[in-house]
Amino acid sequence: MQTIDSEITSNDHSRYAGDFQSWLQDTLNAFSTGQGASVPCGDCKACCRAGYFIPVHRQEWSTRAAIPARLLVTPPAHCDDGNYQLISTTRRGHCALLKQGACSIYRERPQTCRDYDCRLFAASGLLSGHGEIDQQIARWRFHYGNEESRRTHAAIRATAGFVINHAGAFPEGRVPQRPADIAVVAIKAHRVFLDAIVQSGAPETIAKSIVQACRAFDTTARLAFRMTPTA
Repeated sequence: MQTIDSEITSNDHSRYAGDFQSWLQDTLNAFSTGQGASVPCGDCKACCRAGYFIPVHRQEWSTRAAIPARLLVTPPAHCDDGNYQLISTTRRGHCALLKQGACSIYRERPQTCRDYDCRLFAASGLLSGHGEIDQQIARWRFHYGNEESRRTHAAIRATAGFVINHAGAFPEGRVPQRPADIAVVAIKAHRVFLDAIVQSGAPETIAKSIVQACRAFDTTARLAFRMTPTA
C-alpha cells in the first residue's frame, strides 16, 4: 500500500489543510454525528473525476430534485437495498453532474460528496489509490499549533502503519484493507500510540488495544446520538 511523507516542506503547489488539532476534533465529531466535514476543496475536482459511484439516498429530497431523473440509476441487484440510487458517470469516469469543470448542483450536492475529505489520507500518511486524488492528498499541509499536535499526528500515522504492517496480530487477521477504512481506524484509535507503555507491548497487545479503542469510540458515538434531542 502506498504511503506519503506529510512532512515534506511546503512548496508553491501545497494547499493549506487547516489547524491540525481543530481538523482532528471536527473529524472525530463528524464520525460521531455523521454530519460530514467542511472541506476547503478550492478548485480541486479530483474526486468528481475518480470514477466513484456516488449514492443519493431516498431522503435527500433537495438533491434528488436537482438531478435530472435520467442521471439517476439503480444500483446492481446484489447491493440494491431500495434506499438509494447512483449518479451516472461519463465514459471518462467523471460524475455526470460535472459541467465545465464545476459541480452543476454544488449547493444541493449529495451528502456523500459533503462527507468526502481526502485530508483523512494526508493525516494517516496513506494514498487513496486514485492518481488525481493522490496528487491532491500530497499537497495538503496542516498547521501545528504546538508539539502536542505534531505528536498526535505522528500517532495517527503510527496507528495506520501498524494496521498495515501487523495484520496478523489482529484476531483472525481481520483488518481493513481499503486505505480509507485504515485511515478511519487510525484516527479513531490514535491514542493507543500516545501511550508509551502500550507501544512497548507485543504486537498482539497493541492490536487488541486498537480494536478496543475503535469499539469504545463507536459505543460512545452511538450513546451520544441516542441522547441528542430532536426538534
